[in-house]
Parts: sequence; structure tokens; C-alpha cells
Amino acid sequence: MLLLKYYNPVYQIAFSNWKEMYLLNKEPILLIPELYQGKLVYRARGSAKRISYTSIKKGLLKKEVLINFNLPF
Repeated sequence: MLLLKYYNPVYQIAFSNWKEMYLLNKEPILLIPELYQGKLVYRARGSAKRISYTSIKKGLLKKEVLINFNLPF
């Protein structure tokens, strides 16, 4: 289980710190932080679409989100 403190409903992204952001689809996807033109951006592994940290912060709500990871045991 993972408890995330902040949530952006527009992008459906939740996080507790800037290093670990999760895209909440059917299954949560960990986003990779990168620098692009001097700004902090996030993208999913294998994707070319980038979401900037400033755009994530614009619609941010302080809401606790609990994620359960399905382990294959």
C-alpha cells in the first residue's frame, strides 16, 4: 500500500513528494522526473508526452489517495 497526499484531478496524478508521482489509470504508473529546457517535467516510461511540474501544481488538491499494488503471489 502507498499513501499519497496530493492529487490533481485534471491529469489524474497523485504524489507525496516530487520524486514519486503516479498516473492513476486502471493501474498506477510511476512517472519519471526529467529536465526539459531547464524545467522539471514528468513522463511515463516509453511515452513521449511530457507534463510539467508547474501545470501539475496549478490544479492541485490536498487529498489523501491510497494505492494498493496487486502483487502476483
